[in-house]
Amino acid sequence: MVKVKKVRPGHYLEWRTAGGEPQDIRFTPDPPAIDRGKSEGEWIEILNSHVEKSIKRQMVSDVPLSILLSGGVDSNAVAWIANKYSNGPLSTYTIIFRESDIESVPAREMAALIHSRHHEESVSFDEAVAGMDMAMRQVEEPTTNFSIFLYAMICKKVAADFKVALAGQGADEPWAGYRRYFAEHLHGTLGGLFPQNPPSLMVSLFGKKEQWRKGLYAIGESDRLTRFLKIHSVFNQEEWRKASKGGGDHWGDESRELLGYWSTLARDMGDFENFLYVDTMTILPELALMPNDKLAMAYGLEVRPPLLGNDYLRTVLSIPIELRYRGLFNTMEKYLHRKACAKFLPQAFANRKKLPFHFPMDKIVNGKLGTELLRIFRDPNSYCAAFFHPRELEGIVNNHLSGKRMNQKKLFALWSFELWAKSALG
Repeated sequence: MVKVKKVRPGHYLEWRTAGGEPQDIRFTPDPPAIDRGKSEGEWIEILNSHVEKSIKRQMVSDVPLSILLSGGVDSNAVAWIANKYSNGPLSTYTIIFRESDIESVPAREMAALIHSRHHEESVSFDEAVAGMDMAMRQVEEPTTNFSIFLYAMICKKVAADFKVALAGQGADEPWAGYRRYFAEHLHGTLGGLFPQNPPSLMVSLFGKKEQWRKGLYAIGESDRLTRFLKIHSVFNQEEWRKASKGGGDHWGDESRELLGYWSTLARDMGDFENFLYVDTMTILPELALMPNDKLAMAYGLEVRPPLLGNDYLRTVLSIPIELRYRGLFNTMEKYLHRKACAKFLPQAFANRKKLPFHFPMDKIVNGKLGTELLRIFRDPNSYCAAFFHPRELEGIVNNHLSGKRMNQKKLFALWSFELWAKSALG
């Protein structure tokens, strides 16, 4: 697969009939400027105008459409406005784990509010472990996206009845809806008080959770691009050198060049605003939109994300960070988004916490998957054993199982790599 390459996020492939090598060409958009002159009320009016137009436009279809409904604020907004313009009752779909259900009640409540025909699919942890192999075949590359199995299953369920669905995906990157943004926020407020390389005692005390551990390594980093890479990396540099047989700089020049390009495009933004712009232009399509599209199309379903409509998205990216991220711990995540949604959604539904189609990897590893991963890492014929030091990988599993250090992102990445390599390389 030395000559096999993929089109990078923010690029398109140009192949001329006259011959020659195909060219990987960048999109060169004009990033929106941060507009600090508008009041909250003015922003809310503009946002709601754009989001309503975007959802209405995405409802244009030759066939009936459905809604993927998790019960969080984003899918609630899509469902509410879609219901407003629907000619009849909508059909809504959600999926849950029987052992760890956090979505069913919020989704049912929203479905009851809009009088939709609501459908629930439930799966078990063991079914998820067994079904990941097929999901990886459909995605066709390793991933760190926990939700791919649940997304595949709900797409399969919906595709039995519909060919088009609307979803609330895509709002978390521009609106700072993920926990990983805490590190970037702290850098802007307290970064000067943190060392660039945190002492081992600090990591031991505060680094049990994987996201916190990555944040500790990023908060004191002064370089904008390196900080971005530290927050997003599955392994930090030290962990990578210990685990990988190849060692070296696991970020690579290509990653730095690609992310640096998008960061430079938006150089007039503040650090946090720049971070969210780069995230939206690169990580969002690479880790969410692309695999989700592949999974949906594997079942003949077209999933449309109206919260990524051009006018709406450019508006969000031009909003000052203090109206997107509020408080030291982002206590009201996606602040202005929720205030805007509260203009048409009942308050309780606008204030619903983030509810993705939840894949509790930490709990699943503690079941059969933990044993399976140890088997893979100890197998000298596995792809993980070919590229990584088995003892280091075993240590990652054992630290997680003992509760010493949560490593669900690392373990999911390694698991997906093994499943992908087996299907693609034999």
